[in-house]
Amino acid sequence: MSKNTETFGNGYSQYNKIFYLRVHEGCNLYCQHCFIPSNPKKMNMDMIHKIVENMKFHTKEGDRVLIQWHGGEPTLKSPSWIEEAVTIINQYKKVNIEHSIQTNLMNYNHEWEQVFKKYFSGKIGVSWDHRIRLTKKNQIISHEDYESKFWTLLNQAHKDGIALDVTITLTKYFIQDWKNPIALFRRFSDCGVNSIHIEKLTKTGNARVYWDEIGVNNIEYSKYMSRLFKLYSLWNESEKMKLSISPLDDLKLGLEKFIESDVNALNKMPVCFSGACDKNFHTYDANGYKPGCTALNSEYDNSRASASLFVSNILESRSKRKANCSKCLFTEVCSSGCLASSYIDESGECSGNKILLETIYKQSQGIKEMKGVL
Repeated sequence: MSKNTETFGNGYSQYNKIFYLRVHEGCNLYCQHCFIPSNPKKMNMDMIHKIVENMKFHTKEGDRVLIQWHGGEPTLKSPSWIEEAVTIINQYKKVNIEHSIQTNLMNYNHEWEQVFKKYFSGKIGVSWDHRIRLTKKNQIISHEDYESKFWTLLNQAHKDGIALDVTITLTKYFIQDWKNPIALFRRFSDCGVNSIHIEKLTKTGNARVYWDEIGVNNIEYSKYMSRLFKLYSLWNESEKMKLSISPLDDLKLGLEKFIESDVNALNKMPVCFSGACDKNFHTYDANGYKPGCTALNSEYDNSRASASLFVSNILESRSKRKANCSKCLFTEVCSSGCLASSYIDESGECSGNKILLETIYKQSQGIKEMKGVL
């Protein structure tokens, strides 16, 4: 391993760098929350070669690097194109490369099954969202068609032996309709899913247009995720098939280390809470390199964007935000929250979601005290 030991986790592994490749920014669904509005940008193989050259600049020998294949919808590229692109990147041997792919699953078939098993270790990221994914633009009822297709394909992928890591964006609809998410836990576990990521909605891309319908403010996020954490903890205490839910697992682990004063462990917090994404996350699209997390740069040169979030200096912006957090117990845990969200919004809660952190902290502190008594 190189001397560059600043890493961040995805709940399972540690990576020195993440390269996020938006290979096809078109999509076969119409989603109200998407931070990359569907547009014509598509990577060609020349860009893949350029990414390899840039990788040499952004990494050190021995680094562990994650290549994330995204869109839009990456499976709108052909299986053979993805195979060739992965093969080109894998020819760079000075770093340890792993690949992940995020798909809405609508194109899943036997050919993609083979690609996922050969090049992605048989594990894929799958995006599912409640009521906001449509198969026909502006036809709300078409979310029912999406749901039918999704669950059929999810079950098929599970039967084919594909490991599934499901990402759900927390929207107002989700909070309204899944007040008790235990039923959702059970539905996913019945499909063989034991890994779920709850993504925070940012007011970018399509979400800016539909914010009044689907938007979640900081305190709504904190309160719902606090409830989710408690129910999730009960689930794992009572059910045979355990779940892993990000970012809750990583936050719990990080706060336990925080209680133990293990400062070094705080560098291994999940990407969106560590601040490591500010300089270790590299985005590429058809037009080239864009520094930082894709949540910050998804609207740059996007012909379909309704506006554009712009952070001119990521590290400077982070430093200014953290200056407001000097008296907060959790400053080193959350790093002031995602730069794509307001530091403190109209709800009065911060982007770092202090209420959620307090909930997890109190439970972790209580467990530590119980262990001390026993």
